[in-house]
Amino acid sequence: MDGHKSEPMQFNKTNLQAIRRDIDNALADVETKHGITLRLGNMSYSELSFTAKIEGECIGESGETKAEKDFKLGAHLVGLKPEDFGKTFESNGEKFTITGLNLRASRFPIMGKCQRTGKNYKFPEKSVAAKLAKQTV
Repeated sequence: MDGHKSEPMQFNKTNLQAIRRDIDNALADVETKHGITLRLGNMSYSELSFTAKIEGECIGESGETKAEKDFKLGAHLVGLKPEDFGKTFESNGEKFTITGLNLRASRFPIMGKCQRTGKNYKFPEKSVAAKLAKQTV
């Protein structure tokens, strides 16, 4: 031993982005192996630890996830069509993909994922319906 201690790793925004990518890649292998979908939620951290939630869903016989099935059943209630699931729209200069619907959220029921960052956001129904309508004109 040379008497020099190496500094322990500390978590920060930069290295957690790399860790998230590695976890997402590992989850993709688990998804394929088990025929399910997995999503890594928000990560919170301190210098020495981090936590994250992983959500899993079964894929139905038709290949639909629960989120997709629920969206298709309730889309008409928020002015959208069942086939709008998975469509993209632009908001504040970012592109988002429609990933779900939460009918209990009266102000922001539509869920979307930012294509650039992979973060999930909630949107008001009228805003998304208008953005999708603009794209088809």
